[in-house]
Amino acid sequence: MKKLLALALFLTSASAFASVQCGEIEQRGVNRAVSYFNAGEITNTDVQIAKLRLNEALKACGKIDLATYCANGLPAATIAALGVEEESRVGQRSNDEVTNAQIVQANYEAACK
Repeated sequence: MKKLLALALFLTSASAFASVQCGEIEQRGVNRAVSYFNAGEITNTDVQIAKLRLNEALKACGKIDLATYCANGLPAATIAALGVEEESRVGQRSNDEVTNAQIVQANYEAACK
């Protein structure tokens, strides 16, 4: 019984913590990516990927609806997929990254019809 109570308390506090933190880490990632992009250290592709992570987190937490998810995510997914493909041609991205970016783009297109 003590283990069950401890587990229930852990899960309750973990989910409360997660909802408070929802999107904060991803937003810091976007801010960092924009800063690095402005300094010329990374490409716009990396910024779009960071924005996609934030978009996914906000949708998973219920902080944005499907329309906002699509409005934010579909353009970012398209730009990211094109960027990853272009960067792979010059050896900056792997074939696996190209495939992953194309899958993300296809998932957005399917969800946002």
